[in-house]
Amino acid sequence: ASPMGGDSTSVRTTLAMLSGVECNQRTMLIFGVSLSLSLGLQLKPEAVAHLPETARILLTSGVLPAAIVAIVLNLAMPGRTQTPAVIISA
Repeated sequence: ASPMGGDSTSVRTTLAMLSGVECNQRTMLIFGVSLSLSLGLQLKPEAVAHLPETARILLTSGVLPAAIVAIVLNLAMPGRTQTPAVIISA
């Protein structure tokens, strides 16, 4: 049995997902900013204390703010490689 328990499974899954990502300055900036904001909101939940309860719960969850920031930065920052659209005809 693993000494880390279930945590090692989620770490392995995350690393497997990130292994296919090209590590360049753009992707590392997106990763770093989204992770920093997410951890900051978890450590200082009083930063969103003025928001309604549902928003506070969602923003201090860790995963949701990181995902939103990563998606927005990925779409907004220049340098994104365009993937060709796949058209499936019936």
